Amino acid sequence: SGYVLEDQESVLKLSGTNTINGPLSLNAGVIDVDETSAFVGDLTLGGSATIDVAQGKSLTYGGASLSIGANTLTISGAGILSNASGYVLGDQESMLKLSGTHTISGPLILNAGIPTKAAAIPAVAAPKVIARSHGIERSST
Repeated sequence: SGYVLEDQESVLKLSGTNTINGPLSLNAGVIDVDETSAFVGDLTLGGSATIDVAQGKSLTYGGASLSIGANTLTISGAGILSNASGYVLGDQESMLKLSGTHTISGPLILNAGIPTKAAAIPAVAAPKVIARSHGIERSST
């Protein structure tokens, strides 16, 4: 059970204030957040996809750490994406692409991969970055 976005044309549009329960497999496509919403299930990234949060709106993610895997996750828009569990770049192909003037919050765990920006540098509300290399964990705040 749960939700699946399978291809680039797939869009999960949140146009009202929502709380979404249950797992979501984001294999491609877009989560388009037009109103403040919460996602309390686990989000699995199975391909390159986008989360777009409108200006003045927010998406609060309450599931497990969001593992990017060998994919690109683009965060776009001008809103707020909050993820207390954090974002994990754990593969050489992992890419967290920041596009827009949004704010993201939550720890960023760098085991491998690349955080990049496509436009203006967005605000990062949680400056804690954990980088693991050769068994050594470095944390900066």
